[in-house]
Amino acid sequence: GSSPGGTTNKPSKSLTMRVFVFNDLIVEPIVEPKSLICSMIYDSLTDKLNYLDEETSPKWGKMNSFQMINHCNNFIEVSLGNQKISLWTRLFGRLFGKIFLKYLKSLDFDINKYPKNSKTLKEFKSFSSEETFLNQKNRHTENIKIVKELKSHFTIHNIYGNIETSLFKKLVHFHTSYHFNQFGIL
Repeated sequence: GSSPGGTTNKPSKSLTMRVFVFNDLIVEPIVEPKSLICSMIYDSLTDKLNYLDEETSPKWGKMNSFQMINHCNNFIEVSLGNQKISLWTRLFGRLFGKIFLKYLKSLDFDINKYPKNSKTLKEFKSFSSEETFLNQKNRHTENIKIVKELKSHFTIHNIYGNIETSLFKKLVHFHTSYHFNQFGIL
């Protein structure tokens, strides 16, 4: 509660800034809302993509740069339901996916704490494609833009089910950053 003449911190509904109440007068400090910070983070990833070319070699792993971008695209497109997944993957994800998400949270979504050469679901694996490298990069930029512009509080993830959109955005940022680091562009 509020004391006479005192201040009370009251969370705003959007959780993007702290609101201070002075004698029932609401004053919102000038801060960068989380949505703007999130936008800047995704713009940074898109900018880093410009440093990747077909000849960029990984610091570890078997994928080449084309396969990595294809894999990152598959990750986002499968997650959003734009690519089909097997019933087995969906069931496995719904049963054990929350444990994996808790594991990532325990790592603070730190790409340096996540093991290299980890297994991946077959739905996320890169497949041969007739697309050019430039088309893959452009597709990734579009996919990042779609994720960046998600506004709902929850997102229906094709594997994990209903998760907070902020968590989904962290997941995409973590995954993309992990692979950009793998190729030395982050």
